[in-house]
Amino acid sequence: MNDAIEKLLELERREGLWQREVLGYPVWGELRLACYHRLLGAAATPQSPPRGAWRRRSLQRAPASARDLVSKLPRELARRDVWVLGSTRYRRTDGDGAARSIFAKDLEDQLGSRLLYLETNPSHLERSPAPNVIYLDALRDLCRSVASRSSRWLSPALVNGFPWAELGLEPEALLGEAVYGRSWRELARALMGWRRPRALVVLCAYDQHIPFQLEARARGIPSIELQHGVIHESHPGYVFGPATPPFAPDHLVVFGEHYGRLLDGGSSYWTGRWSVGGHPWLKAKREQHAGRAPEGSIVLFGQNVPGVQQRLRTLALELRARLPAARVVLKPHPAEKDVSAVYAAALERGVELAAAGSDSYELLARCRVAVSVFSTIAIEALAFPCTSVVLRSDHWFEDIRAFVAAGFLHAADGALEVERAYRGATGARVGSIDRQLFGVGSPGEDYARLIDELAARTRRV
Repeated sequence: MNDAIEKLLELERREGLWQREVLGYPVWGELRLACYHRLLGAAATPQSPPRGAWRRRSLQRAPASARDLVSKLPRELARRDVWVLGSTRYRRTDGDGAARSIFAKDLEDQLGSRLLYLETNPSHLERSPAPNVIYLDALRDLCRSVASRSSRWLSPALVNGFPWAELGLEPEALLGEAVYGRSWRELARALMGWRRPRALVVLCAYDQHIPFQLEARARGIPSIELQHGVIHESHPGYVFGPATPPFAPDHLVVFGEHYGRLLDGGSSYWTGRWSVGGHPWLKAKREQHAGRAPEGSIVLFGQNVPGVQQRLRTLALELRARLPAARVVLKPHPAEKDVSAVYAAALERGVELAAAGSDSYELLARCRVAVSVFSTIAIEALAFPCTSVVLRSDHWFEDIRAFVAAGFLHAADGALEVERAYRGATGARVGSIDRQLFGVGSPGEDYARLIDELAARTRRV
């Protein structure tokens, strides 16, 4: 574990943060990730959009969401009994033009007629033609707006006893999360009272859908999380120490056994609560591009972190000068904003910008070299025939360090080492770890069976 997660676990133990409530709501779940980033260091802190930009995006999302809530929600609640809580950030356009939830592909194949997707739409997709995809933004953004406004006039005395200063927080932030959490949980209570689902499936169980998970647990509705990114030994979404978060899912379907073992090491809570499901979208892209030689491109994968953006912008300019015949592509993270302005200097010199919503796995399947800093894409690239390069950083998680030491990943300080990796790239796949990391060759999960088992267990409890 790194120092940041150890400090976080100690704070939780000493201050009893999982049990602390503000305005009667357990706020720590929504705040934990941001506090971890602060402890990790300013260089790793994600960007937040200005308040005015957030309001504009909220207004852009509202019409499609309002139409879904009026015309789709009542009918689909009555027809479908497995709710999938996610976000359009997890959707990619498939070969037939449909925007599919990439981590739920196997779930969709097995239980398609039972699934109701309740999503937020940060990718600003058009209203989905699928009847079972409902955008919740109109309601969620209303809750966020009410929380933001009310937190300014509520008394800071209401958070007395919560160690907000030590955590780098302000009373206003705590009050805002409490109001938001309570109002969003009221929506969950209303929907579950209207039509009780058989199970919840969550694509990120430590983020925006925590109020739904709290209500599901209170009602004895089992929840299943699908792994949506690389898990590591210091991941604040999964490393709990001896604690049991009140919103934690009943079961987690991991990509490969490697991540299940990491879960067991991160918290005793996960023992017996995980199974291997593979990475369905990644495996599909591998099969689609099997046997093709990589193209001569270098793809730099961005993150919503200012320090990372600066390093990649500089690297792109240097590579453009050192390798004038090579395609150099910047692939922004879905959470990055105003990327044309952020990377303008590199784009003016001929560096390409991947289209918004482009599929990272398509790029990994085609490129010769993939470059990242401490992004999970560094590990995912090992499933493809490209060479994965990581820029040296104090924020590497444990698997990156271990795979650099083992020679699977190539460490670089700058353009010279990336150029060497490009000229020496062989296109050899690291096949020996595919099964352990991504479940390649594993049978996957039987979701109907899993839901029935969890439902029976929940009833007994």
